[in-house]
Amino acid sequence: MARFAFIMHPLSVADVARKYPAAALIPGPITECPLTLMRPRPVSEITGVRSLTGATTQGWFVGLYMTAHQLKTGNPSKATKRIIEAGKVAQDLGAEIVGLGAFTSVVGDAGYSVAEALDIGV
Repeated sequence: MARFAFIMHPLSVADVARKYPAAALIPGPITECPLTLMRPRPVSEITGVRSLTGATTQGWFVGLYMTAHQLKTGNPSKATKRIIEAGKVAQDLGAEIVGLGAFTSVVGDAGYSVAEALDIGV
C-alpha cells in the first residue's frame, strides 16, 4: 500500500496552549505571531495500519503551524506556500499521497496549487 501523510494544524490558539501551556497566558494574536515563523515538520509517525486484505502501510502527521484564523484571514499566497512546504516535508518522508486536513483544504484554490507543486498525490 502507498505510504501517506496528513497535514494538520491547530484550529485555534487553545490548541496551541494544550501543547505549550504558557500560550494560555498570552493574548491570542500575540500567540499566533511566532507560529508564522515555524516551518512545517513531522509531528507523528503512524504505523501498524492494515487493510482488510492484510496489506500494511505507514504514514505521518505533518504539522503546519498556522491556526484556522490565520489560514482564513491571512495572506492566501503565504498560506499556500506553507501548505506546499508541508507537502514537501511529506514527500521527503517518503509519502506517496498527502491529505489536506481542516482548513488546509480550503485555502486558495482548494488544493490545486498544492497538487501542482508536489510530486505526490494530493
